[in-house]
Amino acid sequence: MKLARRELAARGVPLVGLVSGGRFVPAWMPGVRILRRRVRPPGVGAVNLQSARLSPAYRARLAHAYDVLTAWCAENGLPIKVLAENSEVANTCLIAFIQQLFELGGVLSVATDAVLSVQTYHRELKGRLRPAWDSIASWNLLAAVRSRVPLPLLLLEAFTRYGALAACSVDVCRAVAWWHFCVCLRLAFFGLLRPKELWGLKRGDLRIPGDRSLLVHEVVVITVREAKNRAFSGRLQIRAVRCPATVRWVRWMFAEASPSSRVWPFGPQLFRSLLDQAAAACGAAQVGLTAGSLRAGGATAMFDAGESISTIKFAGSWSSEKVLSHYLQSAAAAAALIDLSPQAVSTVQAVLGGLAFAGEPPPVPWRGLALSSPGMKLAAS
Repeated sequence: MKLARRELAARGVPLVGLVSGGRFVPAWMPGVRILRRRVRPPGVGAVNLQSARLSPAYRARLAHAYDVLTAWCAENGLPIKVLAENSEVANTCLIAFIQQLFELGGVLSVATDAVLSVQTYHRELKGRLRPAWDSIASWNLLAAVRSRVPLPLLLLEAFTRYGALAACSVDVCRAVAWWHFCVCLRLAFFGLLRPKELWGLKRGDLRIPGDRSLLVHEVVVITVREAKNRAFSGRLQIRAVRCPATVRWVRWMFAEASPSSRVWPFGPQLFRSLLDQAAAACGAAQVGLTAGSLRAGGATAMFDAGESISTIKFAGSWSSEKVLSHYLQSAAAAAALIDLSPQAVSTVQAVLGGLAFAGEPPPVPWRGLALSSPGMKLAAS
């Protein structure tokens, strides 16, 4: 507050006012009305409104790239502040930085974040760094093609069945994780969840229909908080899971769970490990599936089922149809199945046929199963 008062004084703003509750109120503020109004939500500390518009992860990325750029400028005898002098100097420095990073085998994302950091920290340069962005675009064209492989619906069913098999016999010591994997795999696929959205999801974010629901078609409603594109699509986003089997899986595991418990409580690394193990067991290790394949696979499955682009865009809270187009990869999903070896095809068919019962949740309630199975005491807590 003292700093703010000094800045106001330097600008000639009169500081005559009052002090209420230990807080200075300038004369130009309608004091009583402002003080009665809640300035920020309860429990929220001091907030820098300029930086709060960016997510913590994004701010960290920009800060890292800006530090790299600062070190490069210092090595070349250029103080970083010269970038803010004019757009011509900024573009010259950024083009040279990007070129050297490219020649040394650097990472494209660092170069991109460096340009973003400059126009974020020096807002007057935003929209005036076109030459620097041209270098980024040229590098992007020369980079190896990396596409997000969507998880085909057929493999989703096979992975769910293998997860149930692993929980019962193949990998009993990690049975808790495998049962959660079965549910979360389907929840992220049909709920069109990003990996980080799945990691942060809690039981209280799920609305699960009961046995006596008034809904004609049962649906699990997911509340996604602080989504990646919250600046465009809202801080609270709603997703709906309408797959009947997935609704039954979610009800089986989470109907009696604590609202504060995490839907996936084991961390991202274990989820990726189980996904890789399921893919290898089904002969699909070479497909290159990741946790990001679930959202792409769900969107592609909706498109293949005849849903319109606008319906899918709304269901997944995509900011635009252009962004959504990167996720709709029907040909890539088909290619993933075509590329499976004959042995892998036989394995998937055996899993789908021989473990058909595992497509549904077990008849034993989740809590009873957790208490009666060795290695599953964690689920009871």
